[in-house]
Amino acid sequence: MTQETARPADASGVYRLGGDLPVNRLGYGAMQLTGPGVWGDPKDPEEAMRVLRRAVELGVNFIDTADSYGPFVSEQLIRKALLSSKAAARRVIFRDRALKQAEAVQHGVE
Repeated sequence: MTQETARPADASGVYRLGGDLPVNRLGYGAMQLTGPGVWGDPKDPEEAMRVLRRAVELGVNFIDTADSYGPFVSEQLIRKALLSSKAAARRVIFRDRALKQAEAVQHGVE
């Protein structure tokens, strides 16, 4: 497998937030990580976290989430999934719909 096919999100092109923060155009929408009807915990939280880790492995560096997903469930799953890899967490940008439309926040895990 080549680098290009190993991380397909890298091949999607790059958008620069604020002119300098690189974000791959292929991101991940976290809405479906939660339970049925976007409410409560997923049936298999470990699988949800595997999906998140795999998305990052494939080059996703932008995760769109909202505190209303679950509520708060998607953010908790993202945190747990990426805490195991601090390097991965520092490369991922999270956007919460509750923020102003033009804002994006990068949460580093120290």
